[in-house]
Amino acid sequence: MACRGICVHYKTTARYEENHKRCKICDIFIQWEGVRCPCCSFALRTKARNPRKPAAREDARFVARYA
Repeated sequence: MACRGICVHYKTTARYEENHKRCKICDIFIQWEGVRCPCCSFALRTKARNPRKPAAREDARFVARYA
């Protein structure tokens, strides 16, 4: 499972918000309808591993927990 360079034709600058996917092996975001990378056949990520939470939401949880 190595990058063969095919995926650069589908490369995009957008992130997960615009329904683009990321290949961990090739280390790029691509615009592809399939579930696997066209280059290395590795499963594509559709969501971030650690989505950013709004600060207000974190503050509300802290207040609710320790109030």
